[in-house]
Amino acid sequence: MSIARAAGHGNEGWPGVVLGLPIMLALFSQFIPQLAMESATSAQPADADTTKEELYYYLELSTGGASFYVTINDRHFMQATSAGGQAKASPVNVDLIGENNELHIIAGPTMKSDSSGLTTPEDARLTGAVTLYRKGDLTGTQAGKEITTFNLQDTIEARRDEKRQAFLERLESAPPEKKRELADREGELTRVSFPIEMTVRFDSPKTPSFAEHLIEAPVIEDTAALKDYAVKLRDLMRRQDSRGIYEELKVKYQDYNKAYYESKGYESWKETLENYYESGLRTDFEREDIGLRPLLAGRLWEVYVENGEPDQPWNPTGRKFFKTRGEDGTIWSMRVIVGRVDGELCIVR
Repeated sequence: MSIARAAGHGNEGWPGVVLGLPIMLALFSQFIPQLAMESATSAQPADADTTKEELYYYLELSTGGASFYVTINDRHFMQATSAGGQAKASPVNVDLIGENNELHIIAGPTMKSDSSGLTTPEDARLTGAVTLYRKGDLTGTQAGKEITTFNLQDTIEARRDEKRQAFLERLESAPPEKKRELADREGELTRVSFPIEMTVRFDSPKTPSFAEHLIEAPVIEDTAALKDYAVKLRDLMRRQDSRGIYEELKVKYQDYNKAYYESKGYESWKETLENYYESGLRTDFEREDIGLRPLLAGRLWEVYVENGEPDQPWNPTGRKFFKTRGEDGTIWSMRVIVGRVDGELCIVR
């Protein structure tokens, strides 16, 4: 796990976050103070009961041997496809709901490092932790308070045990003439296969809850209105109307400010959006190209651009709604999650 100071911004979706972990970390470095060499053991406990502290829940993951799609409270956190391994550590305050936060992981196959075929569940590796840090703590060390840890292989082993128990019960109750046939199929009937799903739940009482804009948001059933709204956003993008775009994502901006103890406003967004314009903001799509993906049972919807590829549960396809051509050497992108606030559709994440 890499070491950085706990501070600032969270998961992908804050304006200005770019594709790829190395680039993302480079961008975050402008918000994270330079590392200091003092010992972290002198810091106050991360769970100290004081409202003045700036606290951050971090999700820390290390993966390999499979494709992974990871969400927290149904919002994208990480997509990994490398057999060799990928890692990510990021604050998730803005996605938390106070109680019973749900981390959901879907694992599927990927090409082996030597290109000899697809990986199997035996190859899949995912370990992780949710950790609470104070601002200034060194993440990736013992400075934070460990909230929960998890390991995908534990889930795979439990699934294998369940299948074996079911097989033994079936074998025991089978007629004598069928027992031999069933015994010959033991490997097939007890094998764990992809996709493999894993759910981890935890509470987050030390930071603000955003349940109002997440699990408590009203359900949206009018998908035509959602597509109309996406067209409206696209037209704002085509006109490079920074103020208009900011007004549509003001709720998101306010939540991020609250989650990460910031006070950023329009000028910060305008400066960020200039990077999108300079990199060639893509608006080359029509209404029929717009895809919709329901989140939180239809309370939120991701709007994206269809790319014609089949959708796998561990590898959702589609181009992010805000994405650039990389004309300045950097590809910028941002997911767009739409909800209804005070009766109006807007960008909430």
